[in-house]
Amino acid sequence: MRKLYYFFTILCSFSLVSCRDTQQNSPTLIWELDTVASNKSLYSKDNTGLVLGDGRIPNSFVFKFKDGTPIDTIHKYERDWGIKKEYIDSCSCDPMLRGYKNFPLKKIYKNSEPLTQRSTNKSGDELFIDSNIAFFSPNYKITTPLNYDSDNFKNSFDAANRLHSLEQPQKVTSPQVKIAIFDTGYYTSINLINSPGSINCPDFKDFHDEDPQLHGTTVTALLMNSMGALRNQAQIIPVKVLDSKGEGTLFNLVCGLASLKNQNVDIVNLSLGFYAPSDSIPSKLLKTYLDNTEAWIFTAAGNANPTIDRTERISNLRDLAQRHFKFYPACLTDANKLVSVTSSKTNKNPYEVCDTQNFSNQYIDLAVTARYGECGIGVLEGYWGGQGSSFATPIAAGKAAALLRSGLQVDRDVLFQSIGVAPITAPSKVKVGTIQSP
Repeated sequence: MRKLYYFFTILCSFSLVSCRDTQQNSPTLIWELDTVASNKSLYSKDNTGLVLGDGRIPNSFVFKFKDGTPIDTIHKYERDWGIKKEYIDSCSCDPMLRGYKNFPLKKIYKNSEPLTQRSTNKSGDELFIDSNIAFFSPNYKITTPLNYDSDNFKNSFDAANRLHSLEQPQKVTSPQVKIAIFDTGYYTSINLINSPGSINCPDFKDFHDEDPQLHGTTVTALLMNSMGALRNQAQIIPVKVLDSKGEGTLFNLVCGLASLKNQNVDIVNLSLGFYAPSDSIPSKLLKTYLDNTEAWIFTAAGNANPTIDRTERISNLRDLAQRHFKFYPACLTDANKLVSVTSSKTNKNPYEVCDTQNFSNQYIDLAVTARYGECGIGVLEGYWGGQGSSFATPIAAGKAAALLRSGLQVDRDVLFQSIGVAPITAPSKVKVGTIQSP
């Protein structure tokens, strides 16, 4: 099995070459794919290297070229790198954003000084990042935090039938708030939205929910129920970035976010994410696209993932502050308007978070207090809507719509106060406090 050695360019303590030994004009090694056999550990011997959280070595990457880079120049890079056309994904919403499958290079370098285009390709297996490239990242797999193999999940959902019972058609006359829901889409046979909004990007014209469990449609129902009567003042925009298995890619996500630029969207709901190392390269790429939406981003804290959890050597696997693998976007603490959400138990101390959901008083802002069962988030009384940070997130987003419907510019303190956050004075497992599920 090959290993992936990962070196962060800023933190020299994570590099095989110390700062004092690096000449000013010598390139810094960022990624190296090695063919040395391993013991199937997800870590290299110095504990700085890793493969992706699900055990794969990344051979798919996302590149963001600097705005204004000629398309012909981008095509030249791709030819020089030896990437076949069938392995290239382009984003209609942002032509500077490219996704590459079966990436043929073993080493990726970045110099502290801009490199000339002629030095971009030194050899057949090396790549130098020059001044035309703004960001790059492995193309992480994005999923819903919900565990599709959970017996509770399978036994508790009768997708279309249970959602038909919740039908409350919108009567939107003059939308006051625009909400984009990034998920598996929206099932149009469920009469929740009378006229789904759309974005001006061909990549996301299809928003039909093909997930057998209708994850995206359920999230939509939870959000609208949380809004109460204000649902008739909301324009809901389904953005389908996940497939029928609840899976997508980082490229899908950032391309979708690019489509929201200058669209005056007020709220984005992200009941999804991915695990990546705490000094993760995707952070800057993702933060840039999130901030460019100028919307409030409500995102899930993430749930247990056995594949990734087994690599951790910590006392509490759900505490994101202890973990090497963080959950993104929830752990982007420097994103301008991001709110991360988990759940707390209903029949115990309200400050006790649900056992299978991530928490942290460093990364996670809010806990939605469960209403049904121990950790169930419901839509109507007597209806158990399921558990998971996926379903807690739209509760918080829906409550925020009441404040943001008039396009007000508010700070975080005003936002949290308006949605009824109860501050936590006891030892806290979230940063701000709890809110009640409707």
